Amino acid sequence: MYAIAVLGNNAVLGLLGEMNLSSGVSMALGAYAFCYFANDGMGVVAAAVAAVALSTALAAIVAIPTTRLQGIFTALATFALAYAIPTLAIYMKEYTGGDEGTPAPFDFEIFGQLVSGSTTGMLVAALVVFAVLAAASLLMLNAAPGRAALMVGESELAGVTNGFNPRVIKVLVWTWAGFAGAVAGVLYALTVGFIGPTGFGFMLGVWILVGGVVAGARSAWGALLGGLFVGLVPVELQSYVPAEGTSIVFGVILLLALLAGGNGLAQWIERIGLLIKERTFGRKKVDA
Repeated sequence: MYAIAVLGNNAVLGLLGEMNLSSGVSMALGAYAFCYFANDGMGVVAAAVAAVALSTALAAIVAIPTTRLQGIFTALATFALAYAIPTLAIYMKEYTGGDEGTPAPFDFEIFGQLVSGSTTGMLVAALVVFAVLAAASLLMLNAAPGRAALMVGESELAGVTNGFNPRVIKVLVWTWAGFAGAVAGVLYALTVGFIGPTGFGFMLGVWILVGGVVAGARSAWGALLGGLFVGLVPVELQSYVPAEGTSIVFGVILLLALLAGGNGLAQWIERIGLLIKERTFGRKKVDA
C-alpha cells in the first residue's frame, strides 16, 4: 500500500523534480471517504470507486494553485496541507469520527471470495493493484505524456517551444499522484479496519518522499522498495537499533541512495539484472 503511494509521489518527484509532502493527505482523503461511503450503506467496491473519484477530483483542484509554485515553496505549501490534515479530521468529526476515529469494512467479498485485512488475499489484492498501476505508470513514462512531463520538468520553456502547456501537464501529474494516494488510502482502510487522525500525520508524507528518494523515483522497482522502506524500516529498526541510533541508520541509507547515482537503490538491482542477462546470453552464444 505504501508502495502505491510512493509510486504516485514518484511521478511528481521523478518527472517534475518537485517535492510533494502531501501524499499522506491523499491517503487520508481516500481512506476517510471510503469509510464514510461504506458506513453509509454503499457496497465495498462502489464505496472504493466513489472515494477514489472524489479524492482524485479534490487532488486536481488543489493541484491548480500548487503548480503555480516552484522549488521550496511547493514543499512548504504541501507541508502546510499535510500538517493541517489531522486537525481538520478532528474538526470534521461528523464525517471522520474525530478523535475517536471511524471503522472501515474489515471482511468483504470480492468475486465470491472472502477477503479481510488479516488474510493473504488482502496482500495479493494490494500487489495486483500495485502491479496494474506500476504498468500504467511505465507505459505513460515511455509514451508521449511521460516525455512531455519530463521535458516540462527539465525546462518549462522547452515544453512551451514544443507545443506543450506546462500548467496542464503539471496538474495532470499531480492529479495522478493524488489518485495513487487515494487508492493506497482505501487499501489501508480495508487492511487496518479502523482509521484515526494520528495515522495520517505530516511525517507520513515525509516518509513517502524519502522512500522515493532512497529507492529511485523513476523506477517501478524503486516504488516497491520505497514502499517496503516506509512500511518496514521504522518498525524493524526499533527491534535492532537503539532509538538514538535510528537517525544514523537513516543517514547511511540516504547516503547509499545518493551514491547510487541519484536514481536510488533500484538502479543497483537493475544493473545487476542487466549484468546477469548479458552474461547468460553471452554464454549461450558461445555454446552455440
